[in-house]
Amino acid sequence: MRLRTVIAPALCFAAGVAGATAFSPTSLPATEAAIEKAPAKDAIDTGLAEAARAAYEGYVKLSSVSPEKVPPETLYRWSMRWLEAESAAAEATKRAVAYTSHFERMRALENYTELLVKSGNASKVDLTAVKYYVAEAELLAKRAKGK
Repeated sequence: MRLRTVIAPALCFAAGVAGATAFSPTSLPATEAAIEKAPAKDAIDTGLAEAARAAYEGYVKLSSVSPEKVPPETLYRWSMRWLEAESAAAEATKRAVAYTSHFERMRALENYTELLVKSGNASKVDLTAVKYYVAEAELLAKRAKGK
């Protein structure tokens, strides 16, 4: 019985890996027409940044109405996605601005989470996690500025 509970998931995993490898997008032949129609990397990065910004702002609005539906980690993750997309599309100066903007968003998240903890709508553990996000964002911003 014990062997069955170990082998069955392992076989499913192996079959999934084999299937994913056999049909991965990298195994498909690329044609010149498809390559020519592909959007430029900057356009993709800009599109990602816009989508991440929209998602982040949407979650901010939702959290102001229903804070229980939006854990702080959701805002953190969307802010990071926004940052990553902006920094991928930007030159060094604009990249530093993107990191600073992320840091400012995390500071705002910290202030908001403190209010939620005081009102009983978030736990102290949430605030502890947010303090980590702030410290990480500050470090990333300093590194981006070369400090």
